[in-house]
This record gives sequence, C-alpha cells and structure tokens, in this order.
Amino acid sequence: MLNRQAVSDTIRYRSLTVSQVLVSESLVHQEQWHLAMTIDRENYCPVVIISKRNDNSSQSETVLRNLPEGSSSFTFGFSEGITEDLILRISKFLGVESVEGTNIGDILTNLYKIFREKDVTLLEISSLARLNSGLFTCLDATLVVDDDAAKRQPDIFGLRDTTQEVHDEVRAEQHGLVYIKMEGNIGNIVNGAGLAMATNDAIGLHGGASANFLDAGGQATKETMIQALGIVMGDERVKAILINIYGGITRCDMIAESIIGAAQEMTLAVPLVVRLQGTNSTEGLKLIVFVVMASTKKDPAAIEHAKTLTHIPWCEDYEKMISGMLYNSQAPELIEGRFRARRLMHKYNTYFPDDATNDTLVAERERILNEMLGKIGTNPFIETPFNVDYGCNTSIGDNFYANFNPCLCGFSLVILDCGMVTIGNRVLFGPNVSIFGATHETGVQSRRSGIEYGGSVTIGDDCWIGGNTTIMPGLTIGKGCTIGAGSVVTRSIPDFSIAIGSPARVVKKVDPVPDL
Repeated sequence: MLNRQAVSDTIRYRSLTVSQVLVSESLVHQEQWHLAMTIDRENYCPVVIISKRNDNSSQSETVLRNLPEGSSSFTFGFSEGITEDLILRISKFLGVESVEGTNIGDILTNLYKIFREKDVTLLEISSLARLNSGLFTCLDATLVVDDDAAKRQPDIFGLRDTTQEVHDEVRAEQHGLVYIKMEGNIGNIVNGAGLAMATNDAIGLHGGASANFLDAGGQATKETMIQALGIVMGDERVKAILINIYGGITRCDMIAESIIGAAQEMTLAVPLVVRLQGTNSTEGLKLIVFVVMASTKKDPAAIEHAKTLTHIPWCEDYEKMISGMLYNSQAPELIEGRFRARRLMHKYNTYFPDDATNDTLVAERERILNEMLGKIGTNPFIETPFNVDYGCNTSIGDNFYANFNPCLCGFSLVILDCGMVTIGNRVLFGPNVSIFGATHETGVQSRRSGIEYGGSVTIGDDCWIGGNTTIMPGLTIGKGCTIGAGSVVTRSIPDFSIAIGSPARVVKKVDPVPDL
C-alpha cells in the first residue's frame, strides 16, 4: 500500500499517495453503530447522533445532513455535559439492558472531554462496535477541529500533513485566503464568506457552476489579488472569472486599483468580469472600464476577416495587432502601412481643385476612400479633415456620412484602427467623432519600447453618433442606437438604445425596426 495512489469518496478531485498505514487489532463484534458528536446549530448546543451501521455500509459525516431511517439524535447542554439521563437514553437506544454492565457512559464522557477541550466541531466514530462481552469499543475515529483553534491546539495542528491536502487550498491559506475547490468552470473571487456563498448560489441559479469558493476577506491589496487570480487561473477547468466585491470600510476605487495592478502583472487567458458595489463603487468601475487588457493569443476570426480587406501590411505584428495582442508598432511593415495611409489622407483632405463641381468632388473623394480603406460601401461622404491610422482595418457600409469640424484646428473624424473598425449602413456621425481602436499598457517601460495593443469597434446599422463623441476600444454599439453629443462610450450599447454621458449609459430604448 505504501507509495501507492489511493482514491475514496472523501478525497476530492484527485488521488493521494499513501505515506502511512495504521494497523489495529482485529476484534470480533456483534454489531456496529455510527456515532457522531457535533454542534446542533438550530438549538445552539452539542448533539450526539447515532445510527445502525451495516457491515458493508460506508457512512460518514453525510449522516449529519440526512439522518437515515433508524437513527436518533440526543442534544445536551454545554455546561451539563454527559449526564446520567443522557447515558440512560443513549443506552436504551443501543439496546443496552443494564447501564451498569456496559462502558458506554465512559466512552461518551471521554468523547465529550475531547470534543470540548480540543475545539472539535465534529467527532465521528464510524464504527462503535459491541463486543461479545457486551462492552463497546471505538474501531475508527475522525476529528474535525476548528481552523481558528490553531494557536490553542498546537499539538493537534502539529500533526497536520499538508501533502495530503488540496495544494491550492493550502497555498490560499498561506496568503490569508479561504479557497475551496469545486466542480464547475466559473472561477470567482469574493470578499466575505456570506457574499461568496450567495455568489455561488447565483451562478448556479443562472445555469452555471462555480469552479471554486474563494473568500478574499477584507484584504484588497495588489498582492492579495495577484495570489487570488493566480490560484483561480491555475485551475485549467476555469473558462471565465467573476470578481464580486462589496466595499464597506475598504473603498471600491482602492479595490479596483488592486485588481488592475494584479491583472496587468499576469497573463489573463480567460474573460474577467468585475462587479463592484459599495463605497466609491462608481469611481472604481470608471477605473476598470478604461483599462482594456491585451489578449494573449491570435484571433482566427479577425485574421480571416482581414483577408477580405485590401491594402493589408501583412506581418507577424499585424496579426497580433488585429487580434488585440501586444505588438511592436515600429515593425517596418506597420510603419509603411501608416505612411501609405497618411499620403492618401493628405490627398483626400487637400483635394479641392478650382474647377471642381459637387459631382466631381464626391467622385474623387470616394475613389480615394476606396484606395485608403479596407472596405467602403456606396455613397460615402466624410467631411474634411479626416484622419485614420491604417485605413485598411476600417470597413464602412452604404450611405455613411461624417460631418465637418467647425474648428479648423481639429479633424472631422478620427479613426485609430489598430483593431478592426466596422461601421454599418446608414450611419451618421456628428463633428469631431473619435474612434479609438488603439491603446497602451500603463507600464511606462512598455510605452518606451513602442509596445501597443488594440481592440475592435463595431457600430451597427442606422446609428447616429453625436458630435464630440469618443468611442473606446473593444466594444459594440448595436444597430439603431443614438449616442448623445459629448459622450465617452466605454462599454457596449445594446440595439435600439439611446445612451449619453461619460461613461455613456443607456437612458432610453426606442422601438426596433426591421432590417433592410
């Protein structure tokens, strides 16, 4: 048995290496009982639970949750302890005719002494055997000791063998976290045990399954979040992570800074969803929504879409760029791509010959747009001056119009298309709209090295974007939307919505119309 792998119902998610073997005397007995001493939380007192055990049965602490047929429970007071009356009632249940001729009283008294003096929350005798002599003996015992009793019970905790425990649970404990591995694929990090349990329940209610229980307590430091994220992301089953924080004494903006700092020091391989509620939650959410994390792998869909566009500066860094990964903006092919876009922008913005008519002006500008952009529909018109980063990553549908900037020092439209920018049909832009499909890490050295990353922006059909609106990377504005002037759009807007503000929030829904 030594050094072999053992698996049982009481070992979660893995097998364990057998490092020790307990050898005990074999005893002939008449019958077996299962006895457990624990806390009755409804009656606020200790309780003894006894049930008959069959030779082939395997009962554990589950008996405490679902009392089997033929079992009985006996409550008693902390101060009174094991009384003669309690011994008599338990003896009668066990079928003992004479208390004087048995040792059941001594066993109960000694069990309660251990239970009380050693801070035990569960003392379980899975096999209380009655011998041929009529005496009882304990063939097996399990102790669960209060975790908070480590300083009071050094002899008990000195026996702990962490190699036989779940590694991540031990690691979490070392950093002041409470982590329990579960069976789902949604990781979560929560502050407070009650909120953590409610979060797990909510995930289950909506058809999901939690991969873990993780209570970060009142700690909100960057180091705590790094450890928590590291433990959760180390579970290969996790497909997404939910951080659910209620800020009381600890402010949500401080928690947000810790989350951002931790996420930027780690490689986030799965989606991360953050919910903040409580003190300074609005400020905390503003910090988070303005931080877009770089992807860690190429996006096959974006690369396939790019193959349908024109004038692409293909290279390794280009594929990283449109995938939202960190890339080198100074790659020669990308420099050439931006240079080409600037040459065409200059032609577009300065073309206005003396003999031009409206028809010839529209036709020539449309020709230049076709040469500049990745894809352009019919009847586009962008008032000058117009600025675009690459152009090839921008797709515009039919009947697009962008109004002019009355301020001669600015642009009518700015599109930083490091990520894919897709604009639908019949979309109207007010003056000075900016679409930012590009961003940087907050780390200074990263910016010094010319490292950037982008995010795609999609605007559906029949949208009206008000003047001086800024659209941030990594979002979608649904079809039929109106964005109020001066808004900063930091998150996706659902179809047929009116949104306004910084950050833009939906204030009204409009009646949907069928697609054309």
